[in-house]
Amino acid sequence: MNKDLFIDTINFIKELNEEENKFNTLLREIDNEFGGGFIHSKSINYITGLLKLLLNDENDWISYYCWEIDFGRKYYEGCVTEADDTPIPLSTPEDLWNLITKK
Repeated sequence: MNKDLFIDTINFIKELNEEENKFNTLLREIDNEFGGGFIHSKSINYITGLLKLLLNDENDWISYYCWEIDFGRKYYEGCVTEADDTPIPLSTPEDLWNLITKK
């Protein structure tokens, strides 16, 4: 997998996730009991699993980037650091690529 395809795929996952969130919000407005997660969840999990496997993402940075820091939107300097506390940028798919591939 090359860098451009990886970035496109992460952006596609982000788009699928945003569509699912919008759909789930609408369904909750109709029925408060709705639990959500019915449109793209399986596809998103499958794609992120493939990326993890293809890039040998042993530390699961892909999941961290997508879910914990909301595709980089919740990133702040210092939330990810090297062992010596040097900040690691992680606000873009390119930053994620660089972290996983150590470039």
